Amino acid sequence: MAHTVTWRRGGALVLLGAWLALAGACSSQQEVALSALHYFERGNAAYQAEDYRRAISDYQMALQFDDEAPDVYYNLGLAYYRVGAYEDAVKAYQHAVKLDPNFADAHRNLALAYDRLYNSAAANLHYNRYRALVTGDRALARTPAI
Repeated sequence: MAHTVTWRRGGALVLLGAWLALAGACSSQQEVALSALHYFERGNAAYQAEDYRRAISDYQMALQFDDEAPDVYYNLGLAYYRVGAYEDAVKAYQHAVKLDPNFADAHRNLALAYDRLYNSAAANLHYNRYRALVTGDRALARTPAI
């Protein structure tokens, strides 16, 4: 199994921020969404600059404002993975798949992180879930989730 991770920009958060701004949501809701988006984008910039510790901090701040954003948990997992904090990466990816069970890349990266922790059973389970989501293989999709 190759050990590469796929970075995600977070279109859902961008759309949420734009929707709240256009919909004229109450200012406190709008401020929360825009604050989460601000820290998420800062985290993305830090990640791209390979400043993974700063990215972790910014993603954690984004989660203080919006803890229901699978993209933030996913990118947090990526940053943890890059610094070798595989257990923390697993926790972040698990939050992402809890919020979005069909988040294929999160299942794939969970498999990679579990592999780094020598947990073959969990790695295989999430890799099979990833393959099921990507290929539409119904037999693989019946694999129970952790």
